[in-house]
Amino acid sequence: MAHWLRTFERTDFCFCEMMHSTLSNHEKWKAYLPQPIRIEKYPTFNHVSRDSAMNTMNQPDFLPKSFMPEGEYQQLYATNSGVDEFELEREEAPIPIDPAMTAEEVYRMLPSSPDFEFGGFITRGEIRYQKCSETCAHTEYCQPCTWHSHPTAHPNCNVPSRKDIYQFLKWRHRRATTVGERFIWVFDKSMRTVPIIRELHDWESRNMLTRMRYWMGTAKEIDGYVHEVLAVLGLPQELPLEELSAKWHDLVASLGIELTIIEIA
Repeated sequence: MAHWLRTFERTDFCFCEMMHSTLSNHEKWKAYLPQPIRIEKYPTFNHVSRDSAMNTMNQPDFLPKSFMPEGEYQQLYATNSGVDEFELEREEAPIPIDPAMTAEEVYRMLPSSPDFEFGGFITRGEIRYQKCSETCAHTEYCQPCTWHSHPTAHPNCNVPSRKDIYQFLKWRHRRATTVGERFIWVFDKSMRTVPIIRELHDWESRNMLTRMRYWMGTAKEIDGYVHEVLAVLGLPQELPLEELSAKWHDLVASLGIELTIIEIA
């Protein structure tokens, strides 16, 4: 039996830095209380308010649409105290894109490597990114549309890691695109994701300090904490690898995450 989604055993520095910043904030306030091949869209319900729809009606296809008023969305993440506002430190030359391009056309332009990860974000006119490490992709998680690649030579590069899922719920990005070797997959938040985000933040506000300290004293460190958090949200602890490959999209959808899969030729 393999641990579910234990595909990239990461002790990534950038992740630890962000969690350290979050823990510090909790401590601070504790005293105060090319050619399309195939796209599958797994159906979910996505309510868009009239105000949000007006604000994003001219948004390019490759950027996420708002599904709730901006002020309410930012308030949803207020407990993070802005620790997801990281910057690209060793940025490569941006890749220009046309706002008229489709999402698939843009996502097929995202670079990848057999040996390491890229991480970045997408704006109306550019793909911005930097080369990261073999097991860590670092980006500005406060950006609406982030992306990263998995090392394509890794045998499990075509499924998301637990940290990918946790960070998508934890930080403010509305869309996260991941490039594997056979597939590109896109996570989108919706109104169905909001209760899960609230459950995550509520649990962490009560348990993060004690549970993070516990896990950082074990061999599993950050991995153990992420496993525990996702189990609280309803994801199974273990699955055989072959079953994981067949069912991971259903498990992601159980968190209210909309999923789009693009097959790479």
